Amino acid sequence: MRGTGDVEVKKERDPRRPILFNAVGFAAVLMLDFHENYWFVNIFLGLFITASIVLYILWPRLGRGLSLPMDLLAATVALVTGYDYFMRGSRHVYKVWFALGCALLIIAFIRERRRRRAPLPAASDPDGTE
Repeated sequence: MRGTGDVEVKKERDPRRPILFNAVGFAAVLMLDFHENYWFVNIFLGLFITASIVLYILWPRLGRGLSLPMDLLAATVALVTGYDYFMRGSRHVYKVWFALGCALLIIAFIRERRRRRAPLPAASDPDGTE
């Protein structure tokens, strides 16, 4: 309702959403490959999904400190999955996984760069004057 004087409030995104998205996406891959005897990748995917769910639950206590390691772990899982598909002799699926891994690495780099450039919160002066 524009023009009525109402101020639009921009809704903040939940910072945990990408973690849950990664866990669900990799869980789908795990379910697709679970019937086959690719135990190394299945265990790797299972550990990543477990770590993502634990981080999703513990996010309010841990804060953003584990965001970069989880992004790098997601990229590693995607690259390992792509390598696994490549070694199986898949025709084109491995290219998608390699592209996803590279995209996740770029996202991790951009997020870390933004985090480092963000201004630090102002510390209050012990005297109470600013």
